[in-house]
Parts: sequence; C-alpha cells; structure tokens
Amino acid sequence: MRLLPVQRPASVLLRRLALVASAAILGATPLAAHPSTLAHALLAQASPVVPVAAGPRVPVTLELRIDADAEPVAGLVRITPAAGGEPLALSAHLQRPMGWFSLPARATVDLPPGSWRIEACHGLETAITTLTHVVPAQGPAPRATLRLRRLPDPGARQRVGGNTHLHLRLNSARGMAGAMLRTRAEAEAYLRTTAQSDGLDLVYVSHLERVGETQHYVSNEFTADDLRRWSGATVQFANGEEHRHEGGRATKRSGQDELRYGHVLFLDLPRLVPPASYGAIFMPGAPPDDSIPMRRAILEARAARGTIVWCHGKQGTEDVANWTDGLLHAQNIFDGGSEGSVETVFYPYLNAGLRVPFSTGTDWGMYDFSRVYVPRNGPVTSRTFLQALSEGRSFITNGTLLEFDVEGQAPGDTLALPAAGRVRLRGRGVGRDDFVALEVVFNGRVVARVPSRPVDGHFEATVDLPFAVTEPGWFALRLPATLPYTDRSAFTGAGANLFGKALFAHTSAVYVTLAGRAVCQPEAVDQLITEAQAAIRLIEARGAFASDAARDGLLSIYRAAIAKLEARKAAGGRIAP
Repeated sequence: MRLLPVQRPASVLLRRLALVASAAILGATPLAAHPSTLAHALLAQASPVVPVAAGPRVPVTLELRIDADAEPVAGLVRITPAAGGEPLALSAHLQRPMGWFSLPARATVDLPPGSWRIEACHGLETAITTLTHVVPAQGPAPRATLRLRRLPDPGARQRVGGNTHLHLRLNSARGMAGAMLRTRAEAEAYLRTTAQSDGLDLVYVSHLERVGETQHYVSNEFTADDLRRWSGATVQFANGEEHRHEGGRATKRSGQDELRYGHVLFLDLPRLVPPASYGAIFMPGAPPDDSIPMRRAILEARAARGTIVWCHGKQGTEDVANWTDGLLHAQNIFDGGSEGSVETVFYPYLNAGLRVPFSTGTDWGMYDFSRVYVPRNGPVTSRTFLQALSEGRSFITNGTLLEFDVEGQAPGDTLALPAAGRVRLRGRGVGRDDFVALEVVFNGRVVARVPSRPVDGHFEATVDLPFAVTEPGWFALRLPATLPYTDRSAFTGAGANLFGKALFAHTSAVYVTLAGRAVCQPEAVDQLITEAQAAIRLIEARGAFASDAARDGLLSIYRAAIAKLEARKAAGGRIAP
C-alpha cells in the first residue's frame, strides 16, 4: 500500500511554466548549472558567493576520504581564492548556507586557472580539512583528494543519527536552505545528496497539507516505495506525517483570533491518519470547527504503532494534556524555528516527574545539522531507532557530540539510590566548532561548567567529578545557549557552527530516585496546571464550536489532565510498589 499520494495533475506543466518565466527574468543559465542554484532575490540564507568569472574553466575531480577509508564519501565543500575573497559559486552542485555546497562522492567542479583554497568536511564526525589547489592554465588539472580526519570520538560508530522532521517544497520564496527547488527530480537529488553529505543515518520525510499550498509540497509525492528505493548502506529514509490543528475563528496566521492547538509528528506509519491538517488556518472556506482534539489522531497513530513526536517546542495548547496522559514518545525543539528554550520546553515536565525524551529535526529543508542520536543496536532500522528514542536514550545536537553517564547510567536510565549520597558524573563534548562550554544540569540547575578548549583542529571539554545527591531528580549534559537559535541566522565565531546557526546540544535525562521517591517539584506541577488552565481560557475565548457541548467535550481533555496533575502533586513523587 502506498503511504503518500501520487503527483497531482497539471503540476508538471505549472513547474515548467515557472521555470521558463524564471529563466526569462534571471537570464540564461549555463548548461552545467544545477537548476536549484538559479539566482533568486528572496532566497533565504543566500550566503555571499561569487559566480565563476568568464573565461576558461578546468574540470577538477574532488575526492573526500575519511582517514584511511578506501571509498570516497559525499561531503560539504567551500572554495575561495587562495589569496582571500568570497566563496565561489559551484553552480553544478547544491548550495547550502554560508557558501558551502553539498557534493556527492567523486564530484567534478569547474574552476578557472589559479590558486584555490578548498575546505571540506563530512557530517559532524570530521574536522575541516583545508587544501590549497593550483589549477594550471594548460594541461590536465591535477585531481584534488582531501583526507578528512575523524574527530576523536569513541562513540561515533556506536550511534545512529536521525532527522525526525523534514518536508520539501517547490518554488518557495524562501528556498530550501540555500537551494531553489523547481522540479521533483531536483527535490530527490536534494534529499539524497544533503543526507549523505551531512552524515545522517535516518531521515523522516513527512506528509502535510494546507489548502492552496499542498500542490507545492513535493515531499508528499514520495511514496514509501520511493523512500525504500533511495535508502542504502549510508542513509535510510522513512515516512511520517505532520498532524496540525490551528483553529479558532482566524483564517490566516497571526490574526487576532488565531488559536494554535499544536503540531505533532507521526513517524513510520503504515498509512496516513487523515486529515493531516485541520482548523480555520489550514482549511479556509470550510466552516470553523474545533471540536475534534488532536488526541483523536494521536490515538489512531499509536494504534498503528507509529511513534508520536510533539514538534516546534512549546507551540500549541494540547501538549501538556498529551504529555500528562503519556501519549507522546518524544519532544522536538529547534525544528524550523525557536518556539521556546530547553528551560521552558523540557524542564517543567522533567521537574514535575514526567519522562520527556529530547528530539529534533529541520522541518523545511536541511538548513542546519540538527539531529537526534541514539545508541546503535545492530543494523540501522527505523524501528530500533524509534524504540531507543522513545526510551529517552538520546541526545540532540547541531554540531557537538556528547557522552554522559551518572554512576554508569546513561540517558534514559534510572539510578535508584536508597539514601542520599555521592555519585560520579562523567561527560564529554567534542566538535569541530568552538562550543564555548559544557554544562551538567541537575533538576534544571547548572551544577558544573567546563570551558571548551582547542585540541588539534577541533574543540573538547570533559567533566569528571563527584556530586552529592540530596533529593530525587534528573541529570543532563548540555551546551550553554550563548547565541539565540533561529533557522535564518548567519553567525560566525564561537558558539556557531559552519552553517551559521547557534550551536545546541543536550542529552535526555538520567533519572535519579531517592529512598523510593522520584522528582515531583510542586512548583513545576503548578506551572503545567497553569498552562492547561490558560489553554482552557484561550479556547473559551477564541475557539470555534457549534455548541457548548462540543466545546466542553474538547475541554474535558484539558480538565482531566489538570486533575491528573493535581493527583501527581499530592503523591509527591512516591513510587508505587
């Protein structure tokens, strides 16, 4: 059975017309140019790159090899004049932020004669290798082979990295994170090449809908069979669905009566759960009706053995109710925006005693390296990856690789202490970018901080210290937020990665029980109750319902969650025998 629908009629003709119109406006494009690199005035993150000057060009074969590996790998490449200047536009390849381009293994680039500085890396696991390459005016061009050095990370081959949230759209004014996609073939090439150059093991491509725009969502056309066919030894693709409810009486975003109930991902489904999107924002022209909760689709997806990931941080009103009832498997943050921080999205849940695994992705295109890692357990499969994610055996990052344990217990584990005592905290961070510092948090408080230090072309920090546990709680390892995270930033220097994005990394929690009690801070529970009560008031003020009974039916979910939270606070973290 196909999971995703086939291409809609007339869309091919529309895309051809758009391409012809763009060509007329923008001028002729060399035949060797990758269509996605056509100039576009509104292209988001269009880093300053300069076109290859008119005149002779020499095809140069580039090969990237990691350490002593025999086979070349796909990777990221940036080429600038050796004497200095802006990055060169590699027009036959996929443009990424900050002047980088994704190249397949054994790629050819056309360079003018001269001396060029070539930078390259692969995924997050290698340092940046730099080579000065001279292209002669006459005679055959020498082949350029760059040996990429794997970072000193013992866990690199014992982890699986996945992007849980990805869609692709054609002819978007913002582009797809540096590339302008105009055809399905370009979208396929973008998906496969970026996943390989960025060193991902798993990518979830999710279906979504919006009246008037769905016809441009090219990733909806990728069937489960397509995704299996494109999967291989280096990267696998799996399906998903983004279920969204944005209702109230508004018909456009940011309107006075807009009401966001939330967005949630259903990963690795055997079939779609319809409708993918509903509410006045996504279904203009239909009578507004907010009577169906997101929970209806969540329960159907769970029955189909899908993994449920709440996305976009704190966006929406129904997250507290569904986390309280244990219906979600993981929580995304930094996937397509900055709806909250780790302190506002995760810590209230964790301090209230809920187990909320960390996850992330990139939403529209791969504008960043955002991914969630879990331990490798045999061959890489979607099912084993999602199982480890739902167990909280994860860390998220867009640059820095983490290792962490508390008395030998890893993220997702529980350390049961019979009485107060000291535990040993061990953590490590390694990455090619300066991540400033590494922090250990206990119940949301920073209890240790170690600055990063440069080591042989990369950065490291290590934590190894005792800690006195006097109350139940949770530990995690993280980077401090030294820069604000957005999907459009172009930062440079400490605290940023090579795509110009603010660095983040955070493990899921290691839980600690003490004398038969788990953490349950009354103030954290009260915060969740306050959020649910505020959601009720917002829905009463802005919701669209045919009757009071329909409204009360929806609100019963929120009221039941408040009752459960009150009972949780009364229990005070006591663990049932």
